[in-house]
Amino acid sequence: MDNEDTNETPGEKLDKEPANQVDKEKRIIVQAAISRSSGPIPPPEILKAYDIVKPGLAGEIFEMAKKQSQHRIEMEKTMIVGDSKRSWAGLIFGFIITLVSIGTGAFLIQQGHDVAGGVFAGTPIVSIVTAFIYGTNKRSQERTEKQKALLEVGMDDEDDEDD
Repeated sequence: MDNEDTNETPGEKLDKEPANQVDKEKRIIVQAAISRSSGPIPPPEILKAYDIVKPGLAGEIFEMAKKQSQHRIEMEKTMIVGDSKRSWAGLIFGFIITLVSIGTGAFLIQQGHDVAGGVFAGTPIVSIVTAFIYGTNKRSQERTEKQKALLEVGMDDEDDEDD
């Protein structure tokens, strides 16, 4: 062998060898795998690998996922309670404002200011009716959207079962 042969890269050596000899003697197998997981806990194979790297790590991952789930549940409860309190406060203040406006309108009408009294008394009534109609339509629309979403999820599940 001369110096040129020893300075060749493996790729250059393969290029010089006959094709059938390369196929028989040197084979490269490439394998790729795609894995998909959803949720806070990885698949069991990965958890096992974590435990090999550091014993007890899978348990720590479970605890972390459990704490995160509990935290999310507490945050959702806090938001629901806060929304409920704000909703009740809005109803109470709206009721008070409506009573004051109607009372003021009645007082103005009694004092001979019919137009001003009518505006003061009529405005909250029109507002309440408008809010009621809007709220009813909004809830109906939300229920329809939820039903559509549930039907789509149901269809997706049926499609998955067919595969």
